[in-house]
Amino acid sequence: MWGNGARFDRPRRDRLGGEVLFVRGALKLKGEFMTGKDGDITRQGYYAHLGYRLASKIEGIFRFDSWDPNTRLETNALNVTERDYVAGFNYFIKENQIKFQLNYLRKTFTHHILPSRNVLVLNLQTSW
Repeated sequence: MWGNGARFDRPRRDRLGGEVLFVRGALKLKGEFMTGKDGDITRQGYYAHLGYRLASKIEGIFRFDSWDPNTRLETNALNVTERDYVAGFNYFIKENQIKFQLNYLRKTFTHHILPSRNVLVLNLQTSW
């Protein structure tokens, strides 16, 4: 997507991204890369996901996420790159419609601008 903003109060906003998915039997590999430009600020993010079905309703996962809200600066909490390491389990209550997720995240930030954190996430996800 390419924006058409050209004024100070409406800067140009461009987006570009792509995703890949590979599934074979119990194994799922997934990744995505995205970049965006808002005026003169370039943003970039990506993730890699590994999932493995341990049983018909239980999937173990590992994921790596990276988000850089400003690729030219690493000076404060608003522009520091965040990297997350995620490990957990999905329990599929109703396949592709309701799942329960339990994840442990280790959040890290470049140059130690923010302290690293440990986060436990419980999530119920639905779709229809």
